[in-house]
Amino acid sequence: MKDNILQKSIYAIFFLSFSLLIFSALDRYQTTKNEVILVHKKNQNLLTDNLVLEQKELLEKNVFSIKRSFNIDGIKITPQNPQDGLFSISKQIYGKYFIKYSFLKKYLKTIAPLSIFSVLVILLFFFSTKAQKEVSRKLTIAKVAEAKSELADLVYHDIKSPLTQLKNFIQENNDSKNLAKESFQQIEQVLENLNSYNKEENSFKEIMNLKSFLDETISLKKKEYSKLKNLQIDLVFKNIPKEFSVSVNKSGFQRSLSNIINNSIEASTKSKNIQIELLVSIEKEKLKVLIIDNGTGLYIRSPFSRNTSSKSQSGLGLYQSKQFIESIKGSITIQNSKSPDKGVSVEIKIPLKEMVFSPSGIILIDDSEIVHKNWEIISKSQKLPHSGFKCLKSFLSSISELNRNHTVFIDYNLKKSITNIRDIQKIRAHGFCKIVINSSSKKALSLVNNETPLLKSKTLKIL
Repeated sequence: MKDNILQKSIYAIFFLSFSLLIFSALDRYQTTKNEVILVHKKNQNLLTDNLVLEQKELLEKNVFSIKRSFNIDGIKITPQNPQDGLFSISKQIYGKYFIKYSFLKKYLKTIAPLSIFSVLVILLFFFSTKAQKEVSRKLTIAKVAEAKSELADLVYHDIKSPLTQLKNFIQENNDSKNLAKESFQQIEQVLENLNSYNKEENSFKEIMNLKSFLDETISLKKKEYSKLKNLQIDLVFKNIPKEFSVSVNKSGFQRSLSNIINNSIEASTKSKNIQIELLVSIEKEKLKVLIIDNGTGLYIRSPFSRNTSSKSQSGLGLYQSKQFIESIKGSITIQNSKSPDKGVSVEIKIPLKEMVFSPSGIILIDDSEIVHKNWEIISKSQKLPHSGFKCLKSFLSSISELNRNHTVFIDYNLKKSITNIRDIQKIRAHGFCKIVINSSSKKALSLVNNETPLLKSKTLKIL
C-alpha cells in the first residue's frame, strides 16, 4: 500500500513538473516576442532616420548597440519582405525596407533556469522509479526466500524427530526389512535436501587442494553407501598437478557433487557393479569435471527441474547442483552415454578465474616462526616473492615497500591481538585487494566473505 502511494506521488510530481515546464515555455515565448516588438517600437525611428540619410556607419553602430543592449540575436535590414519564423519577427520601417529581428538566444536565456530544474526533476523521477522497482524486486525475492526457508525448517524439524525414533526402533529389531531401511534413507535424503535448500550456498570461499577435496568427497560417499559392496568410485586427474589449489565454497561444491553421485548410485542396478568415474581436467581456461556412471540412464526431459529426481522424487538434488554451479558462473550438462556399458555423463565446467588460486606473490602476517619458515620454503619452490611479518603493525610500517598485487595472508589469532574487520578494511584501504584469512578457528568465519577467502591449513599448496 505504501509503495503504491509513493509511486503515485512520484508520478504526480513528474507530470506536474512537466506541465509547468510546457506552460512556462509557452508563456516565456510570448513574453520574449512581446519584448522584441517593444524594442522595435522604441528604436525604429533611430534606424529609419539613419537609413533615410544613408548613414551606413551610424546605422550599423546603432544596430550593434540594440543587439547588445537587448540580447537580440540578429537585426537584418532588407528591401525584401522576410517571412516571420518561430523565433523571428519582421516589420516594415521605411518605404520598401523591412527589418527582421531574431530572438532564439534571448528566449533560451529566459527559460534556461526552469529548463534545468525540469530536467533535474525528470532525472530524479527516472532514477527514483528505477530504484523503487529494484527495491521492490529484491524485497519480493527476499520475502519469497524467507518463506521458503521457514517452510523448509518447519518441515525438517517436524519430521526429523519422529523419523529418528522410528529408525532406532527398526535398528533394534532384527526382523526389520531392507525395504524399510531404503525408504528411511530416501526420506532422510529428502530432509537433507530440504534443510539445505534456499540457504546461502556461496557465502564464503575456502582455499583448498582440489585433489584432497575430491578424495574427501569420494571417501564420504563411500562411507555413506558402505553397505554397497559393489560400489566403485574412481578419481582420474588429466593434465592437472596434484598441488592444484582452488578457492570455492566447499560445502556448496561438495553438496553439488554429492547430489550427482547420489543420482548415479540410485540409477544403478543391484545386479551389477556400480562404477562411477570422476575425470578432472583443464580445457580452454575452464576446470572440467566429468562424472560418468554405468547405470540405466536418465530418460527425463528436464533433469534439472525442481520436480525431478531419479528415485527419491525430492526434486531438489540436481536442481540444487545446477543452482550452485551457475552461482559460480559455471555450467552443468547431462546426457546419456552412447556406450552400452555406460549410463549417464554429467559435465561440469567452471571458469578458472572463478576458482583457481594462484598468487603472484605472498605477504604473510603470522606470529609463528615455524609457519614463516614453512612458507618461505614453499615460496622458494614455487619461485614466488615472499615477505613475512609478525604483526599487523610491522606490516603497516613497511607497506610502502610492498607490491599491492601480492596476496596478503593474515592469521586470525595473533599473540597481541585478534584480527578484526577494521584490520581487513585498513589493509584494503592501502590498495591490497587480495586478502586471505589464515586460520582453522570457527570465529575467523566472521571475517570471511566472497572477497576474503579462508585458508584453514597452516601450509599452502598452490599451482
